Amino acid sequence: MKTEIPAPAAAPAEGSGAPVLTKADVDGWLNGLIPYALSVGDVAGAVVVVKDGQILTQRGFGLADVKSRKPVDPERTLFRPGSVSKLFTWTAVMKQVEAGKLDPPAPAERPRLGAG
Repeated sequence: MKTEIPAPAAAPAEGSGAPVLTKADVDGWLNGLIPYALSVGDVAGAVVVVKDGQILTQRGFGLADVKSRKPVDPERTLFRPGSVSKLFTWTAVMKQVEAGKLDPPAPAERPRLGAG
């Protein structure tokens, strides 16, 4: 059975009514999610949330080295990229689409750069 964990709730921005994501929001959400994830799977990782070009929060979870019981340090622990690289690639592609520099309906072997 898959457990759904809701995304962090953001506080409304002053005067605009639009939600503003804060460090407390993200950290509170991570504090609820990560202990559960660690209890059901032998995982380790680092989370870095960037907002408006600034690091909102960065946290390490689990052990970087199980034998020495060394915890994950979000600034120093290295991870193999694995499948997460797909997310970064897709984000980069969509940024190019938003900027009008890439046309997604174009065939992958010959993209139309500079579309729009």
